[in-house]
Amino acid sequence: MKVYLIIILGAFAFSLNSCKRYEDEKFSKTKWTTKNDMDYPMREPILNDLIKNHKLKGLTYKQLIDSLGESANYGDVKDSIYYNITVNYGYLDPKSGKYLVLSLNKDSIINGFKVVQWHNRHVNE
Repeated sequence: MKVYLIIILGAFAFSLNSCKRYEDEKFSKTKWTTKNDMDYPMREPILNDLIKNHKLKGLTYKQLIDSLGESANYGDVKDSIYYNITVNYGYLDPKSGKYLVLSLNKDSIINGFKVVQWHNRHVNE
């Protein structure tokens, strides 16, 4: 019985520690723009720090691009821009993901943001 309790408590402590890892990662432009093939492996770990500890709201479009680099919808900016955080691929097509959306006012100033998770209901695996 004691062995099971120790195993359960150890697994619980490990899971808390691994969740904490994402909260501890600090944002940097270098980490944000690091790209491996088709994804940005450091965006998920630093996202929390970016949205909690760095001013996004009130930035001009140019200041945002200077801070985060070009957006995923580069050249197609209307009233919002977005940055892919994660994209999980199925056999060929993306099946789920997460992105950061930043809304712009008429003067191209960031007036809000949100993190969106999506799932492609048409992907068969």
